[in-house]
Amino acid sequence: MKALSVPGESTDRTHLHTRGVGPHTLCTVSAVTEGSGSSAREIARTSVATRLAASVVAVAVVSLAVATVVGVTTGEDLSDDLNEERLRATVESAAFDVGAGIRGLTRTTDALAASLQAPAAIEAYDAALDELEASTAIDDLDEELDELLAEYRTRYLEPLQEAGRDAQLRDLIGRSAASAYLQYEYAIDLGPITRPEVVDDADDGSTWTEVHRRVHPVYRNVVRGLGNRLELLDLYLVDADGTVVYTVAKRPDIGTNLETGPFSGSVLSDTFVAMRDDPDRGAVASDLGFYDPWPGIAVGIAGSPVFDGERFVGALLVAYDGDEVTELVTGDFSYEAAGLPESGDVYVV
Repeated sequence: MKALSVPGESTDRTHLHTRGVGPHTLCTVSAVTEGSGSSAREIARTSVATRLAASVVAVAVVSLAVATVVGVTTGEDLSDDLNEERLRATVESAAFDVGAGIRGLTRTTDALAASLQAPAAIEAYDAALDELEASTAIDDLDEELDELLAEYRTRYLEPLQEAGRDAQLRDLIGRSAASAYLQYEYAIDLGPITRPEVVDDADDGSTWTEVHRRVHPVYRNVVRGLGNRLELLDLYLVDADGTVVYTVAKRPDIGTNLETGPFSGSVLSDTFVAMRDDPDRGAVASDLGFYDPWPGIAVGIAGSPVFDGERFVGALLVAYDGDEVTELVTGDFSYEAAGLPESGDVYVV
């Protein structure tokens, strides 16, 4: 048996094992090569390359994820900045509009209260109301009161209860005979007329009506045509004792006392009391609040003290619809366009 070297194989060593079988020789070739070590090295090289490629891919994926997160965060921050900027612009615009509207009201009430007509009207209405109270007995108004209560149940009580107010009829009706008389004559017994403010003369022959015929058209036109940013609902003349001696709209507050009557503690009452306690402070504007003679809406009050010389004789006040403020703040109720969130509250200070 002899080992032969196979030519042409410089790297691999091949052993031929022969077994003689007569003249013939059976050869078994057994290859034992250096490739075993090379294969290990190739596998090692392949594993390193694979790991390197996987690492590159992993880094790329992480980088992409980070870039995506950063991009989303940056986009969200940019969106937040834009929304904040838009909201800031809305706040500034709304603050200006609301402030201008309220300043316009207080300038108006100041001018009306400073006129010669205001103290004269308050004192004339006050005297006429005292005359009505002295000449009218509440027991003589049974039929009128029944009709008044039935109408007020529909006009005021039911809407208040539907709005969640735990109101009763006694919360709307004062105990004054003069108050009940005026509410009936100027808000109920109107025939085909449906809007009390259009009535100048109830044709009842009272002194109060004589004063009303002269004064009412002036103040009615103020409410109708003020041209202010805030829509007026009513105008009130209140004497120094807190009695509402006149209103344009003729609702349940006419003839009642703001300190002892059914609307004591209301937004109208609080505004009057603030002026009465410190008349030298000048005009007063209230917070928005619900007021039973105007069911279902928030009401704001602005008013000015009225003097006869140095003597405080009462106040002239106006009521405006609080929805006008909401409209100014939200850009005519366009919440999204105004930069406001889908939910939440807006405070005007």
